[in-house]
Amino acid sequence: GSPLLAITKQQQTGLQAYLTERGINAQVEIAMTYGNPSVADVLAELKAQGVGKLLVIPLYPQYAGSSTGAALDKVFQELLLQRNQMSVRTVSRYYDDAAYIQAMKQHIEAYWAQNGRSEKLMLSFHGIPQKHHDNGDPYPDECHHTAKLLAQALGLSEQEYIVSFQSQFGKSQWVK
Repeated sequence: GSPLLAITKQQQTGLQAYLTERGINAQVEIAMTYGNPSVADVLAELKAQGVGKLLVIPLYPQYAGSSTGAALDKVFQELLLQRNQMSVRTVSRYYDDAAYIQAMKQHIEAYWAQNGRSEKLMLSFHGIPQKHHDNGDPYPDECHHTAKLLAQALGLSEQEYIVSFQSQFGKSQWVK
């Protein structure tokens, strides 16, 4: 199957187990903005089960209108169709959360332990059009902040890491 769906299901299972072990009564579900399980289907299922409170966490650490914003837009569009809406809370970003930085640090250190450490660490983020940033999208700034926090956690100097942005396409200027 799709690696994205398989990994997301692993995250769902892990979070459900974590909450259950701590006695937190919450149901963890996944939904895809473009794909299945769809946001509409998952919200309808939760509503049919009598769920009245919803916490939405798009799996994008840094906020971009084209990712986190689009995911939240889809959820709210579906909720607008409900006569009796669930209470909703959202997490729109977690780029500087200590647990997120620690998890990234552990992942990199495990890789280094198995494969060795190079002279420089490249922290590569997906790009967005420069116009989005110029219009107020905080994504590149949050990516740079994540990189700085991660470098600090790893004990790296500014010369030992670099930030890059990938996946540029089209004729418009993208963040660099």
